[in-house]
Amino acid sequence: MTVLTLGVHIVDVLARPVESIPAGQDTHLVEQVRITAAGAAAGTAVDLARLGVPVASAGAVGDDELGDFLLMIMARHGVDVAGVARKSGEQTAASILPIRPDGGRPSFHVPGANLGFALADLDPARVLGAKLVHLGGMDASWGLHDPAFFALLDEARAGGTIITMDLLSNMPDLMPAAKVFLPHLDYFLPNEEQALMITGAATVEEAATALLAEGLTAALITLGAHGSLVATAEGTTHIPALDIEVVDTTGCGDAYCAGFIAALTNGRSVIAAAELGTTVAARVAGGLGSDAGLKDARNLLSDAGGPGLDAGPDKALKALSDAGGSGLDAGPDKALKALSEAGGSGLGAGPDDALNALSDAGASGLDAGPDKALKAQSDAGGSGLDAGPDDAPNTLSD
Repeated sequence: MTVLTLGVHIVDVLARPVESIPAGQDTHLVEQVRITAAGAAAGTAVDLARLGVPVASAGAVGDDELGDFLLMIMARHGVDVAGVARKSGEQTAASILPIRPDGGRPSFHVPGANLGFALADLDPARVLGAKLVHLGGMDASWGLHDPAFFALLDEARAGGTIITMDLLSNMPDLMPAAKVFLPHLDYFLPNEEQALMITGAATVEEAATALLAEGLTAALITLGAHGSLVATAEGTTHIPALDIEVVDTTGCGDAYCAGFIAALTNGRSVIAAAELGTTVAARVAGGLGSDAGLKDARNLLSDAGGPGLDAGPDKALKALSDAGGSGLDAGPDKALKALSEAGGSGLGAGPDDALNALSDAGASGLDAGPDKALKAQSDAGGSGLDAGPDDAPNTLSD
């Protein structure tokens, strides 16, 4: 096991697009309905598994049909769910999300068994044996607000385990309790509203400074359509969001965490890890549900640092980001230039050699030489992306 996600487990039922709730007994037809594993622990675990990271999850679900489904779908994706406790007589946490046409996601939520998850439900060996432990939704996991749990986290850190944390809600009343976890973390990944509330700061930059003062290695504050702000002792870096058509923002924060964790546990820098988090979040935003667009996500981690991009993960991820955003709008020349600028053996001599490197890679549509490679690149930047955001990332990764 590389990663243990620990905390909130939720079943999401989503429908889109929903412009209003039907009056009386009326029925509105929608385009899509999905049911997914979600929550700051379960959703992040599924995304990590889809990225190819060995992951286990710990938390609590009810002894009910929703709990059966949640564990089944997580296990199907490759998550070790042996550490998820079943709470007799309690309901599994669930949300109903009518997704608006603009991707907004109002919700109807029951917290269920998450509120009863406590240290007694957790095997300490799972925490101590993980390379990284991700705390997902400690603001809603009240049973873990326990000095003995903090001591367990500190013991794990002393043994080399990395501790990260994300929050579930934007409820001001829950922020003071969540703040007590900060001295026991290495990385904290709140959204903008959470960061401002937990610090009392007036700006995101001030919030980042205040969070670092708690002893963090880095604070990564997600800013929605404006990307994210990464703050370390060396300074702050703004990571822009990718230019995509947003379908549903459910689970984007969990996806960002999963991408960040996947890259970090594979030896990438904090900035490179944040860039991969941005890429994974963009894929999820392009479809319905917390794991949308991640069918072929294993490519993301390997492609970002694979052959031909050995100048470093920062430039490799930048090339991928440039190729997947507005950089393709100008046609294949700009896309090839972005790949060429990434540097490394096989790409350092400019677009001609870049084409040869792509051709040699043997990818579908590229194996007949540079002419077809150019055509494939051109297709990726033209009407081939019009089929929708789910197809667009697959085109690029392919």
